[in-house]
Formats: sequence, structure tokens, C-alpha cells
Amino acid sequence: MTDLQHEIAELIWSSADPDHAAEEVVKFLGQREPAATMRPMSTAPKDGTQILAKTTGNHQHWPDRWFAIGHPGLADDGFDVGWKVFPGWGCFDDAFEGWIPIPFPAPPKPRLR
Repeated sequence: MTDLQHEIAELIWSSADPDHAAEEVVKFLGQREPAATMRPMSTAPKDGTQILAKTTGNHQHWPDRWFAIGHPGLADDGFDVGWKVFPGWGCFDDAFEGWIPIPFPAPPKPRLR
């Protein structure tokens, strides 16, 4: 684990409000990592890469909340299948204000034998 990963893990586990731990991580990254500035959703990768994205302030259920999301890519016919947020909720770019990259890679997927 890198020093940055360790600092982020400590921040998450010590958060007084676990529901808003992602927001604390984003604030921390903005202070520590210049690359952590929010980017427009139109620039987000749509290849399965997980990112952190912030919902718009007028979102009906989760205004101004950060989620780890991923986009599986466009269908063969060009249809945009949207972002996977959690089971039962998927959405399109307009649900989010912007995104930042996750500061360290996801763990490798287990290999099936």
C-alpha cells in the first residue's frame, strides 16, 4: 500500500460520518493531488474504468453525493447503456456534476479456473 493509499484508508476509517467519507477523500485529494480537480462527465472513460463522480445539486435522491461508478461502454449498435452506480440504479451523464479518477487502481479481478 502506498503512502497515499494509507492516508486515504485512514481518512475513510476515521470519518465521523461514513455516509460522507467519499466527500472527505475528494477534499483531501484536491489539496494533495492537483489531478484531482473535477472534470466534465463528457471526458469520463466509458470502458469499465471505475471513477468517483458527484451527483448534481438538484438530484432527487442523492444531491451533491460522491459515488464510485463505472460505464461498461456503448452497445454494438451505439446505444449508451449509462453508468452503473449500484444495483437498481443506473443513470446518464446529466445526473453528475463531474468526476475525478480514483487515485489508485482497483484490485485485480480474481481469475476463474
